Amino acid sequence: MSAVSLSELRRTLREQFPDAHQERSYADTYHLPGLPPLPKGSITELVTPPATSGATLLISHLLESPPPTANSSSSNSSGNNFSGNSSPTHPHQTSAPPPSQLPLVLIDPSNAFDPCAYSPTRPFLWLKPRDPDNSLKAADLLLRDGNLPLLLLDLALIPPTRLRRIPSSSWYRLRTLAETSGTSLLALTPAPLIAAAPARHHLQSSFTLAHLSEIRRDLTLHLQTQPLHHLSNNQNKILNLKS
Repeated sequence: MSAVSLSELRRTLREQFPDAHQERSYADTYHLPGLPPLPKGSITELVTPPATSGATLLISHLLESPPPTANSSSSNSSGNNFSGNSSPTHPHQTSAPPPSQLPLVLIDPSNAFDPCAYSPTRPFLWLKPRDPDNSLKAADLLLRDGNLPLLLLDLALIPPTRLRRIPSSSWYRLRTLAETSGTSLLALTPAPLIAAAPARHHLQSSFTLAHLSEIRRDLTLHLQTQPLHHLSNNQNKILNLKS
C-alpha cells in the first residue's frame, strides 16, 4: 500500500466531509463581565492574586451563559459573550453559532475545577495536565487547531516561582499561534508574568461570606479589573511580593 501524503489526506477528507470543513465566521471579540473585550487572535493575562476572588465567576459566566432568545441573532445575541460581526458572510462560510453553543477549553493543571458546581450550556473540554509545562504544550496544540474560539489557561494556583521558569519565548510562540489561528487565549496567573500578552489586567474584586447567599450570575456584575499599565510601580511590586 503506497503512502498517502498529509495534503492528499486533507483533500480527501475535505471532499468527503465538506460541511465539517467549511470556514466558520466567529465574532471578533469575547465579552466578559468586568473586562474589556478579549481581542480575537491574542493573549490576555488576568492576574488573580490569592487575596482577590472572582475567577470562578468568570468561568461560571462562560460555562453557564443562557441560550439566546428566539429574537436574537447568532451574530449579536442578548448574552454578553460575543460582539457581532457586521461584515457579510463569505459564500463558503457558515454563520456564527449562538454564544451558548461555542466550544470552550479549560486547561487546569491545578485540578481546581469542580465540574459538579456548574451546569455547562456549551461544548466544554476540560484538560488536566500534570504541570505548567504540559499545560503550555496543550495550549500550543489547541491553538494550532484553529477551530476553537477561546482557550482558558488557569495557572492562578501555580506558585509564581514555578511559572517564572517558563521561558518568555514560550509565551511569544503562543502569541504567534493565537494570531495565526484567530483563537483568544485567556491566561489566569497569580502575579504579572506574561510580558508577551498584549492585554494585561488585574482582578480587584473581593467577596465575603455574605455573598454566598446571592445568585452567582448577579455577582458577576460586581467583578472589577484594572489594566496593569495603570498600576503604579509600587502597586506592581506589591502584587509580586504578595504572590
